[in-house]
Amino acid sequence: KSLNQYADYVKAYNEVLASEAQLEEQRESVESMYQLLRQYNVRVSGEDSVQMDFLQTKGNDFTEKKLPDAKFYIKEKQEEMVENLTSVSQHAEDESERLTKQLKQGQFTSEDAMVSPELVLEELSQIQTTLSKLEEKATTYTEHQALFEVPVPFEFVQVEQAKQTFGEKFKLWTLVNDWTEKKKAWTTTEFSKLNVEHMNKTVMEMVKTAYQLSRSLEGDEVAHKIRSQIDEWKAHMPCIMDLGNPAMRDRHRVKIWRAIGMGVSTVTLVSLMNAHIFDYKELVADISGTASGEYALEQQLEKIVAAWDEIPLPVMNHRNSRDLFILADVSEIIAQLEDHSVQIQTMMGSRFVQGIREKVETWEQKIRLGADSIDEWLQVQRAWMYLESIFTAEDIQRQLPSESAKFKSVDKFWKDTLKKVRQSYRLAMEAFHIPQLLQGLKGANETLDQIQKSLEAYLETKRAAFPRFYFLSDDELLSILSQTRNPEAVQEHLCKCFDAISRVTFTEDKKREILDMNDMIKEKVSFVNPVQTQGVPVEKWLFDIEIKMVESLAHYTKASVGAYPEDGIVRKDWLFGDQPSQSALAVDQIFWTKCAEDALNLVEKGHKEGMKDNIAFSKKQLEHSVSLVRLNLTKLQRVLMGALIVLDVHGISVLQDLEDAKCSSINDFDWSKQLRYYWCNEDVQLSDGKTTSDTAIIRQTIAAVRYSFEYLGNTPRLVVTPLTDKCYMTLTGAIHLNYGGAPAGPAGTGKTETTKDLGKALAVPVIVFNCSDGLDYKIMGRFFSGLAQAGSWACFDEFNRIQVEVLSVIAQQMLTVTQAIRAKKDIFEFVGREIPLNPRFGVFITMNPGYAGRAELPDNLKSLFRPVAMMVPDYGLIAEIILYSEGFGNATKLARKMVNLYSLSSEQLSKQDHYDFGMRAVKSVLVMAGQLKRKHPDLQEDVTLIRALRDSNVPKFLSFDLPLFFGIIGDLYPDADVPYVDYGGLQKEIENQLRLSKLQAVPTFVGKIIQLLETQLVRHGVMVVGLTQIG
Repeated sequence: KSLNQYADYVKAYNEVLASEAQLEEQRESVESMYQLLRQYNVRVSGEDSVQMDFLQTKGNDFTEKKLPDAKFYIKEKQEEMVENLTSVSQHAEDESERLTKQLKQGQFTSEDAMVSPELVLEELSQIQTTLSKLEEKATTYTEHQALFEVPVPFEFVQVEQAKQTFGEKFKLWTLVNDWTEKKKAWTTTEFSKLNVEHMNKTVMEMVKTAYQLSRSLEGDEVAHKIRSQIDEWKAHMPCIMDLGNPAMRDRHRVKIWRAIGMGVSTVTLVSLMNAHIFDYKELVADISGTASGEYALEQQLEKIVAAWDEIPLPVMNHRNSRDLFILADVSEIIAQLEDHSVQIQTMMGSRFVQGIREKVETWEQKIRLGADSIDEWLQVQRAWMYLESIFTAEDIQRQLPSESAKFKSVDKFWKDTLKKVRQSYRLAMEAFHIPQLLQGLKGANETLDQIQKSLEAYLETKRAAFPRFYFLSDDELLSILSQTRNPEAVQEHLCKCFDAISRVTFTEDKKREILDMNDMIKEKVSFVNPVQTQGVPVEKWLFDIEIKMVESLAHYTKASVGAYPEDGIVRKDWLFGDQPSQSALAVDQIFWTKCAEDALNLVEKGHKEGMKDNIAFSKKQLEHSVSLVRLNLTKLQRVLMGALIVLDVHGISVLQDLEDAKCSSINDFDWSKQLRYYWCNEDVQLSDGKTTSDTAIIRQTIAAVRYSFEYLGNTPRLVVTPLTDKCYMTLTGAIHLNYGGAPAGPAGTGKTETTKDLGKALAVPVIVFNCSDGLDYKIMGRFFSGLAQAGSWACFDEFNRIQVEVLSVIAQQMLTVTQAIRAKKDIFEFVGREIPLNPRFGVFITMNPGYAGRAELPDNLKSLFRPVAMMVPDYGLIAEIILYSEGFGNATKLARKMVNLYSLSSEQLSKQDHYDFGMRAVKSVLVMAGQLKRKHPDLQEDVTLIRALRDSNVPKFLSFDLPLFFGIIGDLYPDADVPYVDYGGLQKEIENQLRLSKLQAVPTFVGKIIQLLETQLVRHGVMVVGLTQIG
């Protein structure tokens, strides 16, 4: 047998041996099945029995005879076959060695053969065929060695060597062939059609291949030669790349051709090389760099141009009017203009701009025009929108005919321009280039500026005619002035001019006279004489209201003084008579002062019990007043009695202090430091140096101030404590000396409220102004101008939030007014204008010194104010007086316990951001207690107060604080049994709604819903505090 046949025989034998165990298993399986059939007497056909016997015979023959014979034969022939295999393997090795030698000589290593590399490649192809056959033999023989279990395998070293050598030679001559073809194509093709990027990539790959071959075929002349050729070409590639730069334009190429002395006809690499192009590589590089720079600028400019081809100018309806349009949101256009402006400026500064300068300059002008146009356009739009609503009012048109005509011309220009935009110039850049647009917008802006200045001057004349207009914004004032033919339309603005006047009553006839004024809770005060409005400018009849208000209140107060009951205790008919509540309170204070001074005069004359008798009289008066509160009063009567009791309780405290201090004369300081009311029938000199008679005046220490009869309405009064008295004394002293007042202290201590209440005590209008760091000196100057002319007081809250630079100017403004008052001028110059002066002018500032972001007042400003510290209010006294005013008889004891409750709660309960035990919280609880007292007059007073404390505090306490809070209440009120409000029907409905909403009716959840209702009943606004996902 041959070597291959023997190998197939061995392979087949090995396969049979591998499957012998499986065949044996299958044989046993068949035999066991037949045995099972016999066991159960199943009939087997004769043919199957024969087959079974045949299987057993053949199986035994195979295992006992055939396999051993095959094994013996293989063993017998193995040595012979191994020798044969070694012989043929050696022959293959010898043949491979011959091929290797052939590849390393002759044309395969000759530089001359590089002229025709395709011939060498043909020869290599034939050698490849021979080498492939040898490789197949080596592979087969290697497999046979494994099959024959040759102990020392034969290694085909020469076959591998021939294979490697052939691979390198084939790669080398393929490179030579490719290089020759590529070089020929590159040098003969028209240069403008060459892809230099692809050329560069190909050269780099070839350089890499040539380098590898020169390393692996060391000493090979062909490898060395081709590498040197490619390297030489590689050295010229930067210049070729520059020449083939896609950014190059004809103007750049012409420049190069002229420099090397070539024509501009068909150009190839050969012609360029003949012209020694590579000697000019620096010039080429420079021109190519310039071309790249110009190309980048061109691309950038094209992006800008393309962007404006897609940006429309957005317009929208104004006030939902069909024919009235304005610019919509142009923020994107403004951002694009700014961005493109920066880009174009950068281009203009580039050294590469020269080639496209004209185009860039054109777009620079377009962008600049667009930016200027949009700025002017928006400015016109803002002013036009503001003035358009003003000049549509016929009253304004009639009062400002010249300005109205100017506005109409601008209005026509605006509408025409927007019409053009909508019809013909939808793109933004097109719209910016509407002929004469920028000039038209600039002209419109100038006209609108003139109109606004004229409007401001017009408003200033109106403010000068009625100074309270200074405290209104321009929009509010224009709203009033645009309704001059309809006086009733001014009603909604009255409360901004007169703090307490909510409405006035007009006659039904054509005269439209004003008969009376009403406050927020509908207290009606009739004017002594009606105010004429027909044919009268609005500022004139508003000024008349101010005059009639003062005259009417003075008239009612004088009448009330005359009608005061003789016994002074039973005052129900007098209190609930025709006079305004303000007059009743003022007269009450006048008679309290009179009684106190009568008592002091008696003491001075030796009647030692004079003051005690007066105190007893005042207490009886108070008891009668408290008894009135428990009656079923109207809202007006209840508010009046609340304010009266607050003042009377304080009056008794003052009298008791006088008695304790053994005060015995009306000239004693203990008496002169009190706020005292008088009705003077004779001439009296006031703090401002003027004299007055037949009016009410107020004295405190050295100050004597006229009661100004500003209508205050029927409003509650502030509880007066020793701290309040101290503040009053400082502020009235400041007024007397023409200074301002500066209460300072933490939040909730009553700084602003005390200033406002002193204004109520003197019946002076007080404007409260919350300061911020955004205030400038112009706003403050206008405000001071109004205060000086109107004679109003201003209370500037958080004054030290204003910036220091502004505060310095404010100091100068205030000093100007103060010096004019001290010089007793009637007219003075203020901020460049001469204005009339009302010496009642007063400025008060409140400050929180310890807060962050607060400025220190400049010294020149500090010197204009008298400071007063307000640190801790007297909670007990305040609570007591408010409880009295709400109708509680046992107010002193209840107040003390309530203050203890809040003190203990603030110390023992956990610290939470939303807990508040300050003055504002105390006040709200007391008001709630008053409501409960009126609703359940027969309930014990301590139970009423506990209910108010519980209902206002429990909703905001956390669960672990509730036992502590109820424990404190239990300690302070051990005997009180406080019933809970029965919300049976509401509770059932809440639970029903929860079920309908597929929610669980958890008791705490239902409880919180009811607490929310209770809180809403006593609070204007409600804040629900808690973590997310807790309902």
